[in-house]
Amino acid sequence: MSRSHSSPPTRRSPLPVTRAPALAPALALALALALAACAEAPPCPSGSALEGVIPTAEKLQALREEGPVPALEAVCVIPEPRGPVRHGVYRRWFPGGERLQESITYEGGVKHGPFELYYEDGQKREEGSYEYNLKQGRFSTYHRGGGVHMEGTYVDGKMDGEFKITSQDEMHVQEGTYSHGMRHGRWTSEYIPLKGAPIVLKAFYHYGLVVNSP
Repeated sequence: MSRSHSSPPTRRSPLPVTRAPALAPALALALALALAACAEAPPCPSGSALEGVIPTAEKLQALREEGPVPALEAVCVIPEPRGPVRHGVYRRWFPGGERLQESITYEGGVKHGPFELYYEDGQKREEGSYEYNLKQGRFSTYHRGGGVHMEGTYVDGKMDGEFKITSQDEMHVQEGTYSHGMRHGRWTSEYIPLKGAPIVLKAFYHYGLVVNSP
């Protein structure tokens, strides 16, 4: 890869730097407690029923009287001879029952629909969608403490299209394209030093292999 101390080259449709919603600890806890107190059963599709525990305020109080509250989960299921099949919204809460850990939609036992994952402090960790167990469409991951780590698109479970990867301190940014899960086309890596001009490295890939580093 070559080194250049000139201004970064023009990039193709760069994805904007965005930030995951970050809440002050006190506010995050208050919202989490409100969510737990107002928790409702996932809307189960016709023919399915709720299985598990929804951490309502009353339920949490009763569980605390028995000891530490474990991780809780609730899901819509369809009864089948081989066992219940997830069909609808699945939710899981961290131990304590006050903060949501993940929310995933299922259809006939496979992931199908939007999903969200969270850190223990309530900040979003990942978000995107599945189509029949495969990641599909827009997908984002976030650093602990705030800021987007990676964002791009998936097609049939594989990275495909424009991607942007940003370090937590935002001093290293990579941008380029994937095709069928492999880097393909031009990629740039921009390093922002504490002093001096940004350093930009460029490389061209052909289905995962570097073919040119001008």
